[in-house]
Amino acid sequence: MTANPQATTRNPVATAELGVWITVLRENHLNLTHEQFAEAGGPDIDTQRLIEHGTDKQIDPETVRKYQHAFLTRLDDPYRSLFDALLIGCQYEDNPAAVARLKMERIEADQPNFVVGIDVTNPTFREPIYGDAIHLDALATHLPDAFRANFAYVLPEIVRHHRCLVLVRGPKAEHPALLTLRDAEWRDAKPNGDFFYVGTAPQENTYLYPLDPIANIRNLDRALKRSNALGATRDEATPLAWAIIIANSRAQASSTPAIEAWSDLAAEGPHAFTVSDRTVAMPDDGTEPPRPRPPLQSQIPDAETIWRTSKDILTPWRDDHTLATFFITVTDMTSRENIIAQRQQTPTPTPELTESVWAFNDDHYRGNLVDVLTDQHITTATISATSLTLNPPPIGASTTHALPTGIRGRAVVRSEGTQLWRVARISEY
Repeated sequence: MTANPQATTRNPVATAELGVWITVLRENHLNLTHEQFAEAGGPDIDTQRLIEHGTDKQIDPETVRKYQHAFLTRLDDPYRSLFDALLIGCQYEDNPAAVARLKMERIEADQPNFVVGIDVTNPTFREPIYGDAIHLDALATHLPDAFRANFAYVLPEIVRHHRCLVLVRGPKAEHPALLTLRDAEWRDAKPNGDFFYVGTAPQENTYLYPLDPIANIRNLDRALKRSNALGATRDEATPLAWAIIIANSRAQASSTPAIEAWSDLAAEGPHAFTVSDRTVAMPDDGTEPPRPRPPLQSQIPDAETIWRTSKDILTPWRDDHTLATFFITVTDMTSRENIIAQRQQTPTPTPELTESVWAFNDDHYRGNLVDVLTDQHITTATISATSLTLNPPPIGASTTHALPTGIRGRAVVRSEGTQLWRVARISEY
């Protein structure tokens, strides 16, 4: 094992504590042997044993990074994997205050606060964090200077392996993570995550905020295609479209919200999603009379596929806390506290109608923020030199969601201001 010359002056007690903590994380949180941990990208087996037994007092930064890499890639819970990776770094830097703070936040786990924006479209990680986040400037008061360099490593790793979408704001020179994020080679290499860099803010510290990557995209077909977590190709999106058609057929018959109707159907099991001639014969645009189309049956996914696909994708939408809407006016006088207050005062809407977005004060909106808004189909934003105003879409607006049905020229759409989806003739499908 290569020893770092600077490591010889480290506190041996702190080094021993790091070995104990790594043992706890590896055995209790990951349930991995030394061999499995090495295969996950951790240090070699001999190095692990020396460190965990407290017989090697010279832990170098590269070894710390290997530990962090293994935790970030193997722990199923992205929140705790981030905490664990940072804890290892803080233990290595011998910063008891930082370790205590991170352990406290990790234990208070109902709604963890340290956030880089977990993608709620991933069925495994459904809980977005809209709680009062710990921002970098607040956390950094407990951390040594080396934290920034370490975070520049941890952030891309958590994005890469847990499909985060990160909105980064602030002067890029202030935080080395920004330079890492903007690195072209890393951007080409990352398989899962994505990020936006928004402007500059010379008067303020750098913050990281979560951006819900699906709730504020109005074209759901595009959202599904963009989501690596779902990996939804057109073929994979088609069962979801038919689940919505069937759910709305029941909703229309029972006068219940479509999302509740879908939940009832999902609870009944696959047989509830059998597509009948009557379902297929739904009017295309509200003007044509229903008529059976038996030949189309062969193009429709089977009931098991419709049930399984929609169950994985739509279940998060059933919970109010899964998607949240915040319409916030931000000016150059808007403080973080005011943003939090506005967010907390905004009632959680019906999940089915949710359009959500985060927006923040910045001195410049040249290019990047406009691109973000355009890419996310946020058409109700007013941008000036010093402010950004986001307004709810007007009732009856023509903006629609659309999903392919697999049938040429037909898609499932919902217009703003309505609760039910319908089949429509759309040429691009």
